[in-house]
Amino acid sequence: QASKSLSKQNAWTVPFRQTNRLLVGPLKSVGDARDLVSSLAKEGVQATTFSSDAGQEIFRIGGK
Repeated sequence: QASKSLSKQNAWTVPFRQTNRLLVGPLKSVGDARDLVSSLAKEGVQATTFSSDAGQEIFRIGGK
C-alpha cells in the first residue's frame, strides 16, 4: 500500500555510488521536503531529504 503522503508525488531515480536512489518530487523547498519526511515518519516510512547537484541527471520512473 502506498503512503498517503506520496499519492501526489512523481517517482524518480538517480545514480548513487554502486546503486540508485529512489526519489519523489520535485518539491518547492527544503522545508517542504522536511515536512514530507516528517509525514512519512508518522506513517512508519523511513525517508531522508536529497538535493541534486546542478546538472545531475535524474530519471523519471514510469508515467509520461
